[in-house]
Amino acid sequence: MKNSILLIIFLFLVVPSTSHGKWNDKQGNPVEDTEWMKYSGDFGAQLLLIGDEKEFFKCWETPSETVNLETVSEINRGEPLITPIIFSGCYVNKSGNCMVSAALKILRPDGSTYADMPQVEVWENKPPPPKGILEMGVGYLKVIIEPEDPDGTYTVQAKVKDNVKNSSFVLTRTFSVPSHKEAKPNKQPDEEAIKELSQWFTYYYKASHSAQHIENINKMFQSGFFNKPSAVAPLIMFLAEFFRQNENMISGWEKSLHEIPQDENFYLLHSLWQANTDNALTALNNWPDLKSEKIIEKIKERPPVDLKTIEINSPAILDMLWATFMASGNILYVERIISSLSLPTDSKENDKRISNLLIVGAAKWSLSSNAMQHGLVFKTCQKFTESKDPKIRKAISEILEKVEESKAQQTH
Repeated sequence: MKNSILLIIFLFLVVPSTSHGKWNDKQGNPVEDTEWMKYSGDFGAQLLLIGDEKEFFKCWETPSETVNLETVSEINRGEPLITPIIFSGCYVNKSGNCMVSAALKILRPDGSTYADMPQVEVWENKPPPPKGILEMGVGYLKVIIEPEDPDGTYTVQAKVKDNVKNSSFVLTRTFSVPSHKEAKPNKQPDEEAIKELSQWFTYYYKASHSAQHIENINKMFQSGFFNKPSAVAPLIMFLAEFFRQNENMISGWEKSLHEIPQDENFYLLHSLWQANTDNALTALNNWPDLKSEKIIEKIKERPPVDLKTIEINSPAILDMLWATFMASGNILYVERIISSLSLPTDSKENDKRISNLLIVGAAKWSLSSNAMQHGLVFKTCQKFTESKDPKIRKAISEILEKVEESKAQQTH
């Protein structure tokens, strides 16, 4: 089982649910609360289960008077499932911002925990959407059911909390996983191609820059690279840095970029915006497909993410930092990951303590793994053995010791 929270920038649409404390159907009639759709005062939220992520994005990004989102009740093994939360009417603090979070959990058919993300941002330190506007939460859980996972009905729970009003409610939905015999055929990605691209991705910063590398970008889309759980946000950041590293080649690549299928180019367009260079923005502004015009306009409504300064508040940020390092070889991103080792894990606030424990644990594991693969990461870690921060100094010493032991075992 694999799972991850992905920090994706979403867009909002006008919906008919503008009445106080109620959702409305397509005809404007009030709809009572359900297990997966509830209100508390003016604040309401819905839990969605989405299987076709690409179609979901297309539907969400298309301007419309109503929002018709197809949710799933059954998925096969090997197919991804995402759990976005949409909301409206969040309360604001003295700064005029909302503070909405969620605890996401998936239970197996026997009731045991399959996936657990206790602290996920829905909408924090941001102004509320206008009245009558439905907004997509920032974080969500994405999982893929593995061959060894049990058949049966899984339960998704989302405890959504408006921290300004200090009120919360639990949203619940279920999906079933059929037995192997009942499962519908599922087209699998080309594993060999993904393996080769993963190797290229991991060590790109060591390669000499070549115009030929755009072929690998096309292959990433063709081989279903973006279908991998937890891949989307890191890949967008990798591509953004790839474009920054190859700024002078972008204009010569535009024809190849335009050949990427329309249902895949949402990620490509995001990457060009995130790159935030003259030639990347020119390529974005001159995009020939008029159907993507509205998508591009919405993408531009939010500034590019600055990974050099963004708060590390989930393991997903670590993944994005690693992806950017692999595209650039810039140790600043490794140093930012090392800095997360100092996060307090003894907070009296339970959610914060659990969140930091997850981040620190992910940082230790990823530093150990990448210090084994990348000499540059190993050397960067060595610089912190004399860190003034005792937490960092202790963690790095343990990481390097484990790496040295693993290397010694490999030589025998």
